[in-house]
Amino acid sequence: MNSVLDIIYKQIVKRPDHSALHYLEGSQYIPISYMQMALSSERFSMYLNSLISPSSSVVIWATNCWQWAISDLGIQLSGCDPCAAKCKRRVLFHL
Repeated sequence: MNSVLDIIYKQIVKRPDHSALHYLEGSQYIPISYMQMALSSERFSMYLNSLISPSSSVVIWATNCWQWAISDLGIQLSGCDPCAAKCKRRVLFHL
């Protein structure tokens, strides 16, 4: 069975410039490529690793947005355990 990270990695290798996500800015949808998503997730992962130890639980407190998707991937890449929480404010914190 493939994990989400495995599936996304395959897409990065096969189609790095293909759109992975789109977000609405004003009245226009803006694409985020698989490579952009990977680099942003990796950068967030390194930031988390500078603050907390792997295997920590990390809560994403956000609406369903592109930042949530990248944060979730970054948390998984860092070796931490992502725990989803929904709220109207966009706040990331660790337990």
